[in-house]
Amino acid sequence: MKRNQKLWYLGYPVAAILAAAAVWGGVPEAVRLALGVAAAALVGVCHTSLLHEKMLRTDPDYRVAVLDERNLALREKAGNIANAANLALMGVAAVVFLGLGYTVPALVLWGLITVNPLILIGISSLLEKRM
Repeated sequence: MKRNQKLWYLGYPVAAILAAAAVWGGVPEAVRLALGVAAAALVGVCHTSLLHEKMLRTDPDYRVAVLDERNLALREKAGNIANAANLALMGVAAVVFLGLGYTVPALVLWGLITVNPLILIGISSLLEKRM
């Protein structure tokens, strides 16, 4: 079993701890909601990743479809377009937050928008070295 796969199994107990903290933690309602959403998201990500790994190992048609060069190029292009759209929407949301007087959320969004190109450059450099 690969190391990555073992890490995905660790997500289930962490999600259970988050859900238990949301139900019995005695925390404010907003924190309870955030913990519940985080637990559900973690279960979804872990389950999907484990299922993907299993299908790559057992289903040859799935493996060919996922690792096909044309499909990889299409997913990469779609990811780039989605990233640009996401940045634009985050910019609009930051302006709306500023207009409504919510300074902290606007600053958080501007920080994410500023850091995004640095993250992309770092990931590109890392992938370029690996390939």
